[in-house]
Parts: sequence; structure tokens; C-alpha cells
Amino acid sequence: MTGTIIDYDPEVYEMRDGKKYYYVIVDWGEREITSREEVRVDRQEVTVGY
Repeated sequence: MTGTIIDYDPEVYEMRDGKKYYYVIVDWGEREITSREEVRVDRQEVTVGY
């Protein structure tokens, strides 16, 4: 999915780890399949002792 930032307030941000994080309004486009991947989940065994 592709999003386009359509609005943000440059005066409103949050500082974390020395970086500015802005709150933005994003307009999301139509969903489009770009790739597919087969995912295989193996069974797992867990033993809990107490």
C-alpha cells in the first residue's frame, strides 16, 4: 500500500532518542498485491518443568 502525507503540523512533534517524530495525516491508496510468499509453520513442542 502506498500512502501520501496530506497534512501535518510542523510545530507539533515528539522528541525521542534525539529525533523528531511528527504526527501526520496519511491518505492511503488502493491496496495492490505486489508479491506473495508461502509461509510454512512447523509444529513445536514445549516442555515446562517446575
